[in-house]
Amino acid sequence: MANGNDIAREFPLIHDSAPRVRLSVMRGPGEGAGVELRRVLSLIGSRERCKISLRHRGVAPVHCAIVNTGDGVFLRDLVTDSKTYLNDLPVECERLDDGDVIKIAQWEFLVKVTPPANAADADAAGLVNLEPTQTVALQARDNGQLIKLRREVCVIGRRPGCDVLLQYDRISRAHALIASYLGQPTVFDLLSTHGVSLNNQPAVCAPIHSGDQLDLGMTGLRVVIPLGPARPPTEPTSDSGVGTTVIRLDDRDDKIDIRAAETDPSSAG
Repeated sequence: MANGNDIAREFPLIHDSAPRVRLSVMRGPGEGAGVELRRVLSLIGSRERCKISLRHRGVAPVHCAIVNTGDGVFLRDLVTDSKTYLNDLPVECERLDDGDVIKIAQWEFLVKVTPPANAADADAAGLVNLEPTQTVALQARDNGQLIKLRREVCVIGRRPGCDVLLQYDRISRAHALIASYLGQPTVFDLLSTHGVSLNNQPAVCAPIHSGDQLDLGMTGLRVVIPLGPARPPTEPTSDSGVGTTVIRLDDRDDKIDIRAAETDPSSAG
């Protein structure tokens, strides 16, 4: 499998019918800076490739994720020691609303969520709309164990607290997540060291179907969606399905990269 660092780390842009999200630094280094979250998945952490890079020892390399499913926006802590706070309470996975405050180490971010301008046209947009109660599970290839995913945003990794715990070599602390994108279950690579493969192809962001094979590091998982559709036959066209085409955008000027003046972890609050 290709090393995860060799894969371009770009996630799809949100659909025109999805809510718009903006984060503004209301407290901490870089106060007043703001960023539009225009992609389906936005990562916050100390790693340079995160959408919002917070340079502080109290911030994990990949600390939390903000996922725009097209219907709503979710905040997911990526099993960190110092935690992610939403409105002063530690959070695992919660829906974001306009006016919420996210706290990470010594930073506080004000969340602005606005409906899309063309929300009335969503029905005509040709979106995939699966049943919201659709069950997604992963079955381990080595022992057949079946793990049902129970959250809107589920994390796969080697650290206790992950929704799918894989304590094997070549698995990152928080390796990948599975969430809905326009109603379609989708896997996202979380800047993992050894990457994610879907049906033997490297994947950064890809829709998953019943019967698909996921490989993380050297660990294999089979996707199980009871009564869900299997992956459709491969078409020669390039515009086949939701989420299969990655739209690249030079948004380097639309990132926040903040170095804290104080890097003592005791200041992480």
